[in-house]
Amino acid sequence: MTYSDNESLQKAILGKFRPSTLILTSGERLARQLKHRFRLSQMAVGETAWAMPQIMSLNAWLHKTWKMAWPEYRPLNHLSRLVIWQEAVNLSPPPPPIDWEGDMSLLESLDESYAVLVRHEIAPEGRGEPYTTLSTWRQKVCQNFERLASIQRAFHPAHLPDCVKKIIQRDEIPIPKQIVLAAFEAPSPIEEKLFDVLAHKASVCRLDLPTGKPCRIRAVILPDRDQEVKWLVEQVTLDAQHIPLNGIGVIVPDLELYLPYLRNTLNEVIGPSLVDNYSAFNISLGEPLSHQSLVLAGLLPLRLATEGEPRQVLLSLLLSPYYGRWAEVRDQIARADRIWRENSVDANIDHLLRVAASRDPNLFYLIEGAPERLSNVYAPLRTRSARRVPDWINILERFWNELGFPVIADQIDTSSWKYLKDILLIFKKDLRKISLTLYQFHEWLKYALARETIHTQGSEHAGIQIVGLIESRGLSFEKVYVLGLAGTTLPRPVRPLPLLDPEERGKVQGGTPESQFSFAKDAFQHLLACAPDVTLIRPEQEGGEPLSPSPFWPDSQESRTVDLWNEPNGVWSRIVWLSSAYEGMKQGEHVAPCDPPLESSYLPRTISVSELAIALACPFRFLMEKIINIQPLEQVEYGVHPKVFGSYIHRLLGLFGRSLCEQGLDESVDQEGLQEFLKVCVDQMIRNVAQNPQWSVELRRWLGERDKTPGLLDQWLRIEIERLRKGWKWLKVESSFSGLSFPDWPFSVSGRIDRIDYHPDKGIVVWDYKTGEIPSKKSVTTDLIEPQIPLYILALKEHKVAGITQNRLEDRTFSGGYISLKKWSSISHQDYTPEKETWEVVLKRWQEVVSDLGKLVAAGQYPAEPYPVSRTDKKEKPCEYCPYRPLCNPLLRT
Repeated sequence: MTYSDNESLQKAILGKFRPSTLILTSGERLARQLKHRFRLSQMAVGETAWAMPQIMSLNAWLHKTWKMAWPEYRPLNHLSRLVIWQEAVNLSPPPPPIDWEGDMSLLESLDESYAVLVRHEIAPEGRGEPYTTLSTWRQKVCQNFERLASIQRAFHPAHLPDCVKKIIQRDEIPIPKQIVLAAFEAPSPIEEKLFDVLAHKASVCRLDLPTGKPCRIRAVILPDRDQEVKWLVEQVTLDAQHIPLNGIGVIVPDLELYLPYLRNTLNEVIGPSLVDNYSAFNISLGEPLSHQSLVLAGLLPLRLATEGEPRQVLLSLLLSPYYGRWAEVRDQIARADRIWRENSVDANIDHLLRVAASRDPNLFYLIEGAPERLSNVYAPLRTRSARRVPDWINILERFWNELGFPVIADQIDTSSWKYLKDILLIFKKDLRKISLTLYQFHEWLKYALARETIHTQGSEHAGIQIVGLIESRGLSFEKVYVLGLAGTTLPRPVRPLPLLDPEERGKVQGGTPESQFSFAKDAFQHLLACAPDVTLIRPEQEGGEPLSPSPFWPDSQESRTVDLWNEPNGVWSRIVWLSSAYEGMKQGEHVAPCDPPLESSYLPRTISVSELAIALACPFRFLMEKIINIQPLEQVEYGVHPKVFGSYIHRLLGLFGRSLCEQGLDESVDQEGLQEFLKVCVDQMIRNVAQNPQWSVELRRWLGERDKTPGLLDQWLRIEIERLRKGWKWLKVESSFSGLSFPDWPFSVSGRIDRIDYHPDKGIVVWDYKTGEIPSKKSVTTDLIEPQIPLYILALKEHKVAGITQNRLEDRTFSGGYISLKKWSSISHQDYTPEKETWEVVLKRWQEVVSDLGKLVAAGQYPAEPYPVSRTDKKEKPCEYCPYRPLCNPLLRT
């Protein structure tokens, strides 16, 4: 018997209710909706008590009936099946190229293939000649499985319909006189045979799913999935003004794909859960237990032991709010991370604790804790040998107990803890005889937790209902939206089923394109029966690539977009951040008043060249960093930090250069002798860090490897020796200067010049070593944003450099530039002599720029404005990586 829609179907099902009637449905969701509908109907006529009809899903009835028969054999749960599959595979290892290392996905594939074959009455162990090597192997493994299961007096639950059919045929259990089979869209062959037996033993009425013809059907196309979900949420929010929330259904053929979009947008617009965990919407697909915060925290000790004891995991354990031991000292323990990163310690709990103890003994005692030290509690997890699963669970539970796990925060944590304990009890029972390494135990536990879902929000009887395609069978709503109706979601791709041969795939549902299309066609027709008003939605593209529509997409369609900024409506005003932005846009631009000028007494009387460069780039940063002394937290990087590398190179070349200048370098130098002396200087410089593996790598980069790539310092020394042979001399190394000032400067400038060279014909050149990118000549001579070289030359000309007598500077030309030491292949001396003008003209402009800056800061003005007095047009660069951006007013930036 068929009906026009699911509303009529449900009324007909409940109309069949009698005290002796059993109503079986294809799914749990329909059974629950029918029970709820029955309760509402009884209350509507004033009843205060009533007998509930026997309504249950076929699967629930099969398990209940089997238990009533007091059988000798039991159906295996999922975990028990995987254990037997593993033993079966170990008895018959897979053929190449399959790599069997306890792969859970292979066990899952075997279990799925077995169930599919049984439901379609195809012998998993094989009856004829197999087509492929893989199917031959599968048949052997299935034979092993059945034999091992039989030894345990158990069987695969896919056989349950056949088992119940046999006990009914033998009249071993009573069955109701009247049975209603509701909404069975495509029963498997093994279920059809059960239904035939039921029809011989009782009066059976089959009420099939209707093929719907809704009063209104609408097809809407959106640019992409994000827009698709936004438009959907907008529509259901508007619908909620005249339709009860539980009268609105959203059917999503690929619910897992759309889940993140739906959760984010619905929570933003409609809001999170209300009291008692109820919500204005209900998504039927629960969240994996493995994603819950409490469970993730509980697995941290296993991760620590199986992932090589990384610093990040240990820190996560110490700072986790789910462990009570460190609740009062967690803020102090956080310092440990900086200590570990500064010492380049990334793994090994012994090493991590040792470094913490040497750098901060009090911090070490806080981490170890009392009365039982962390290292002692953790020690049993470090063993590499296999243990029985209950033993691993006992070790894990002892770890939790000693460290105060779990600290429960809310109802979700309570549910997560209950589910986690239940799974561990199942492990203790079903895996009690299994020995696993800790890594294997961790993998099994993660797999079980990922399969278990937990419902954290919503109710099936209240709020907008969001369900998958299969779950929507027989459900009834006032209005339905079908989301994501693209060609890849309905019909779905052919089921892989790699362990079935071609003949077997041709016999199972979804094993061929024709079968999948036929199933999708029927499912779409049944879907249209869920409501009198149906809206189909699909995205136009994904990742820039066009998406084809489902073959069931109507010819007539309309295109829509959601523009939150230019075409907003009342729905989007529910989003807090968006409504705040709207208000801000209405008020117009508002520039906060500037702070009063800072007293000139705060301005230092002397600043270094590097500090002057900061002030030129941004006076506000100079104020924060050099006057108020607010220092940014340095980001600790892996390997040798570029700043540390630059510092060591400068100190090394200073040590090397000072020694040689005292000896007087000229063109007669001994190259081999200099190379040996350079190595001595290197050894002396890195003595304290030589044991660090990262510095060992850096040392090879500096000195090179024999008969291989030349080292950075070797290459530099070769180039310097060539210059010496061309008449250049090192006049001074690491020359300091101070007191550089002019009448209109409110401060003096000090600094240190890396090296000063002299040539009888070419004059004097000041050099600055650069281990990073060198500034452009334009930035030094035209844009006036890099003051280093010009101020060095000014210091020489004004006789401010210590150790350089005036008579050595008379009648000399001056220049300057950078020596690039970033990598051996690009070592060079970059002389920045201006091309179209003299250094005198450039230096005059630099005096003016520093004067303009001095007037600005002397007046107490430190604007958050990049390069306020320089001649450059590219003013955005200083803000790109500035650590003080959160402190300055963006509206004051130009």
